[in-house]
Amino acid sequence: MTPERFRKTSRLYIALLVLILLPVAGFSTTNANAATIVLADCIDFINEAPPRVSCGFVSVPRNHDKTDSRDRIELPVLIARSTRSLSPNTERAVLIPGGGGPGASMGFGYLYSSGEYLQPYQSLRQAGYDIVIIDQRGAGFATPRLNCTETIDVFKSLATQNRTLAQEIREYHHAIAACRKRLNTLYGDLSPFDTRQSALDFLTIMEGLPYRRWSTIATSYATVLAQAMLIEQPNAFETVVLDSPVPLDYQQPITKEVTHKAIVKTINRCRQTQQCNSRYPALASQFNDILIRARTRPYGIKIQTYEPDGGGKYKTLIIDDNAILAIFFTAIYNNDSIAMLPLVIDKLHKGRKQALKTFTEEFWYQSTDLDYADGLNMTIHCKERQILEDKYLADHPTFLNTLSADSRQALAAQPELCKAWHVKPDNKLLPTKDFNTRTLVLAGSLDPVISQADINNTTDNFSDATIAIVQGAGHSVWFQSECAREQVMRFIDDSDTTLTLDSCKYSLPAFK
Repeated sequence: MTPERFRKTSRLYIALLVLILLPVAGFSTTNANAATIVLADCIDFINEAPPRVSCGFVSVPRNHDKTDSRDRIELPVLIARSTRSLSPNTERAVLIPGGGGPGASMGFGYLYSSGEYLQPYQSLRQAGYDIVIIDQRGAGFATPRLNCTETIDVFKSLATQNRTLAQEIREYHHAIAACRKRLNTLYGDLSPFDTRQSALDFLTIMEGLPYRRWSTIATSYATVLAQAMLIEQPNAFETVVLDSPVPLDYQQPITKEVTHKAIVKTINRCRQTQQCNSRYPALASQFNDILIRARTRPYGIKIQTYEPDGGGKYKTLIIDDNAILAIFFTAIYNNDSIAMLPLVIDKLHKGRKQALKTFTEEFWYQSTDLDYADGLNMTIHCKERQILEDKYLADHPTFLNTLSADSRQALAAQPELCKAWHVKPDNKLLPTKDFNTRTLVLAGSLDPVISQADINNTTDNFSDATIAIVQGAGHSVWFQSECAREQVMRFIDDSDTTLTLDSCKYSLPAFK
């Protein structure tokens, strides 16, 4: 996937389409909550219209608990049918629920090269599976889309000036309140935009499709969606793959210390690699020196920014120690950037501050991405995840004593931000008994955000779970490791009960 944007689907074309179902669909017309699909051009979704692939928009209830509700929302769906010539009408399907975040989309609307978007699913399609990709409500091509331009404007303003954490919190508080007021005017109550309602979206659509056997591959926040589906319908899937899993009932707050630890994990891998360690023998101390320097004398990094109209502008961002951590943390989600991290630290320590340019541009891009539904993220965080963070703090009374003043200040501000968002805490996702579905939990050893505690707390809720840690991989193993994809296909297909994921030494590019 390239970072360049492809044009967004024009919503005007929907009015020109006739209401017909996708060729593989078979929705009930007697169910008041039944989903309907309007066909769309796959060129608008993935920049091509390959054979045996259909795209469209699914209409589902805004609130599944109101059985007679006529208030509906739309989700994008892509169905890539099996390429096995002997199985033209497969009964087996794999659901790919989207997306990350929460708030990130499945990536519809980017400029892909031919075959790029569907490449990760080729082995499954060749094995006789149809692939059903559906985005989460409120994000990406879904309507309504809950994004906050107000917070983006604040980031753009603050990133180019010296600022204090208190100033950042104050400005974001105003932006969040303004966004909430605007979204409330446009869309009313936001409380139905939560994990459980998204899970019911997927189950509703699955019930309307003619597949008797379902599996799912879920990544990052989508693993929460998959687990929520199992709470609602324990037998929804024959097999489940949770890639970079987020537990339903555990959430350690993300702090400066957590991000620092994630970056150090990659630094330690360099130290354990002979060639990297010989080239950068003092990497850990260099990293600490950079943070100390940035705290007292922030760096000025000149970057070229991405603009929605396709152009770019040059800006100088003021990078203090908090921003350094955020930039590196964002970078090491990507395995190519993991490989570059030692070189960037070494050059920056030697005074070549423009070595940070590429990482900073990616950080800017991620922070100003209009596709990211930060309004959806706020709703789910304040409704579901904040409860788990509060529980973590209550269960670990000495935790706050281990944190910096900045981290304590940021944690103290979160409840106030949630008050400005006006969504009541209400977590209905806690499992009451173990999930029995055969499950593979997949994670990368260099994942910056998924800890061993996350993995353990996820698998504690499963009676039949296999854990596979892929050495050298970061976040989202499924999409970055061909070896892992092959083993996952065998796990789902059950044609080979002996997993060899331990042999998947992810081909992490050599440290630069």
